[in-house]
Amino acid sequence: TFFLLCAFVLLFIEGSNRFKNIMLYVLSLIVITGLSLVWPYHSFIESVIKSTTTDWYFPFRNYLYQFHNIYRVGPALLGLLFIPLSLIRKKDYFIVLGCGLCACVYVISNIADIRLGERYIFFIIFFLHLSIAAHFAQIKLFTLPAVGRAATWFTKHNAYKILLWGIVFVCVTHQFAILGFEQAGFTLNFRPWPAVQKYKDPLDDYDAIIGWVSGDNIVMSDPLTSWLIPALTGAKITSLYHNNPMVPDNAMRVKDVKLFYNSTASIKNRERILRKYKVSHVLLNYDRMKNNNVNRVNNYYQDYAINGNLISDMEKLGKIVWQNDTMILFETKEILQKEII
Repeated sequence: TFFLLCAFVLLFIEGSNRFKNIMLYVLSLIVITGLSLVWPYHSFIESVIKSTTTDWYFPFRNYLYQFHNIYRVGPALLGLLFIPLSLIRKKDYFIVLGCGLCACVYVISNIADIRLGERYIFFIIFFLHLSIAAHFAQIKLFTLPAVGRAATWFTKHNAYKILLWGIVFVCVTHQFAILGFEQAGFTLNFRPWPAVQKYKDPLDDYDAIIGWVSGDNIVMSDPLTSWLIPALTGAKITSLYHNNPMVPDNAMRVKDVKLFYNSTASIKNRERILRKYKVSHVLLNYDRMKNNNVNRVNNYYQDYAINGNLISDMEKLGKIVWQNDTMILFETKEILQKEII
């Protein structure tokens, strides 16, 4: 959609009466439509239609329509100052119209509750960055002579450039501070004393389970740990980290997995859930619990904490086939992997 939108803007600006431009645009539509119809994995058209109403990020993430996600656009918001300037000066119509169209789609989608449209915030960011780059190029702010002059005591002539430098610095510093505090828990340990965590390849543990699970297996784990399992092993998983229009019951699946991890869950409930999804393996990841200084949405780490009775129940419902310092892989009893008659 972004390609078609940009192509339409260029077609509109450079003259829609040009036969060659119109034919190129029509040809692009035909090619894209044809490719979507022959998409071999699933119905591309059905996926797009369902994506308009599916809550993609439920239940772990926040929607891109919410204000605290909008402000994370960060320094790109500076482009809002230059879009009107381009309109007044009658320059950079591609940037002005492109940003305007994306903003309209974003706002209308929010009002109409079309989830697919929230992705247009990324396209808006693209045009905002273009407006900043275009304006800085016009005033030659980042040329070496300009930087040299700005570094000295500013005069009335270059005070405007100094002000822009200040705005850029504040925006970038703010963005780094926000992301720094949010991500600090993944790189720093504060218990028993502050220390930088040693780097560990996140795929190491997954590589180890490749020999234990394959495309015929169904693996249950917390949704974040489950994310990479299909790509690396070919196995299926019980629940997704965020919703997918082709998996309409994912919210129920997430609810069941959360119940499975609940410290008050009985072994009967856990057995019922394993039977329901014909789970062949259960992967418990202790690493998820180590980032306890990070405040995640919906108390993710608390909801999927590994407790003593979960381990003891799994020893009754299956057996340990592999483990290391961070993960335990259980294989469930064969009877639990069969559909209940």
